[in-house]
Amino acid sequence: MTVAATSTARAIAIDWSRVAAPQTDGYDRAAVRGAMRERWGWEPNRQLPDGLGSFGPGCGYSQATEVEILAVLAALDLWPDGRAMVASTVDVATYWRSTEPGGVGCSCGHWQPPETGGATVVFTTVGDPIGGAEGLVHEAGHLRLHALGVDLEAHDGRLLANAPDELHVSPIRKDKLRPMSAVLQAQYSYVWVTALDLAVGDAATEHLSVNLPRVITGRATIERGARWTPAGAEWWGGLCRWMDDVFEDGRRRLSA
Repeated sequence: MTVAATSTARAIAIDWSRVAAPQTDGYDRAAVRGAMRERWGWEPNRQLPDGLGSFGPGCGYSQATEVEILAVLAALDLWPDGRAMVASTVDVATYWRSTEPGGVGCSCGHWQPPETGGATVVFTTVGDPIGGAEGLVHEAGHLRLHALGVDLEAHDGRLLANAPDELHVSPIRKDKLRPMSAVLQAQYSYVWVTALDLAVGDAATEHLSVNLPRVITGRATIERGARWTPAGAEWWGGLCRWMDDVFEDGRRRLSA
């Protein structure tokens, strides 16, 4: 049993094994952009309609300064693959500062084109510049999976075959069990975050120490419970090869 997140789970003639992880030739980005067009009728560089420029976390936040935004982008620039992925997926990013002091990490979120009038939109907070960069890749990762038909509570059957009432432990959200589609969304977005932490280096050691255990646990949950379509098995295999490298590098970094 599958749940239709869109009316039709139409196949894309692509090499699914090269879509999950960053590819040196940009194959993954091109494939995802094709899926964005298919699902949403998306075209690149859409802008928000007038009056929607305040997409963000809501009360208790103010718009970030240029200096704060540049610090976030400088952290993202330390990982060219992550920067390229965000640039290819996100039309509009908004940046916010909290009125309350915070530690490492960020608050972040995203909107799909049907919610914005056509643009892919993310927000992230800037109190921790590395955390702000994490927010950008995290939310862009979510958008990539949405484009491929995997939403939080539903999926279109292109990659996953789990029913929505099959509930599992999420690597991130611990207050309740989640459908496999939500578990996969959490895992995928945090693999991108963990890879960014590795690219940033020693300054992101505290971030890495939080995120690496999450994705190691999440992979085990998915391997126990996910049921894949043929395309999904290829997609997951490509992600696993990338996770092997990320996990090995992360363990080595934390043990140094």
